Amino acid sequence: MFHVPPKLSTKPTSYLKAIIIAHNYIQNDLKGIFEKIHVEEREITIEKIHQMLCDLETMLFNSKSDWPKTIEGCQKYTEHSIRTLSKTSTCQIV
Repeated sequence: MFHVPPKLSTKPTSYLKAIIIAHNYIQNDLKGIFEKIHVEEREITIEKIHQMLCDLETMLFNSKSDWPKTIEGCQKYTEHSIRTLSKTSTCQIV
């Protein structure tokens, strides 16, 4: 999927920071097509992770799901996105 493979730490300092970094890699990889959304490290919250999941879903699938802004909601949102990505016919560039 990546034009340039990311180099992610196998031992991140925090799980939430690792998620934000992974999301930024995805957004950087797509920046030639989509506008990049920058998140400062000090702003790492469940709400920001949820918003990034919403933004990625809109960019990739042109849809918007309604998952709760909780750790469990973000996990389910991520699983939903992975399932949707496995069906390549649902990906759109808008």
